[in-house]
Amino acid sequence: MLQSDRGHFTPPPQLNPLRRGPGLYSSTGHTHPDPGEQSLNSPKVLPCINVGPEFQADIPPCLFDEWSYAKEASPQERLLWKPWDELTHCTAVQDQVEKFLQMCSSSCLPGGGLNTELALHCLHHCHGDVMATLEMLLFSQLVPAEDYHYSGADVWTESEKRLFTAALETHHKDFSLIQTMVKTKTVAQCVELYYVRKKLDKEKTFNMEEESKVEDMEKPTITTPTQQPITQQVRHEEMASVPLLAGSFPCKLCGKMFHKIKSRNAHMKIHRQPQEDWTDKKVG
Repeated sequence: MLQSDRGHFTPPPQLNPLRRGPGLYSSTGHTHPDPGEQSLNSPKVLPCINVGPEFQADIPPCLFDEWSYAKEASPQERLLWKPWDELTHCTAVQDQVEKFLQMCSSSCLPGGGLNTELALHCLHHCHGDVMATLEMLLFSQLVPAEDYHYSGADVWTESEKRLFTAALETHHKDFSLIQTMVKTKTVAQCVELYYVRKKLDKEKTFNMEEESKVEDMEKPTITTPTQQPITQQVRHEEMASVPLLAGSFPCKLCGKMFHKIKSRNAHMKIHRQPQEDWTDKKVG
């Protein structure tokens, strides 16, 4: 079947026209024609790929002069990062830069170190001087690319953050309505703050899980006397057979020494096990 015989196929919209929030199809009319009337007036078009010259865009001829374009574009270009020779060949300098980037990714710097791209640009601007780069980042003296927006570089006051949080709870992810409540920030800044917070929450959760794993590994295992190995019980018996000094009262189970017998007797209570009453049990 030829393309002309099939007709022009228009796929249905991928977004729901009835969904909430601004979008491509949200402002369109919601009038739906009668299915019977639609089937009589319009022919049935099967889904197909629109192929043919009538569906192609008219591309004008390319008028490109390589030399003139390079001369015009070069004043607007700015080199923001290039590894220097010492960084490429010296492992000590590489380790120093790695530690510098780790510090820039922490809460030591303003903004919580959300953007290592800014740190690399500042390091290149300072010709590899780490101390000068830290001073630039800490005091926000000079931004290498003033016309470029770095992620997480916007400053939010506490009142703006509270308004954003309240608006997010009310309107969820409808950032246009959120911006109307915040008022002092744009929609793009509200979207950026949302994903910055989301990223920080993921990192915080990951760090807490790692810390809990380390704490679980460092916790000593407590075993009851009935679960202690035979070698440990023999060691306690050997310790008990050693002649003791005057005024020393050891625990016969764990070997801990006490200067008073009352302290030893109080300590022995932790080794007591609840005795089961076998008289109440019936033999099946």
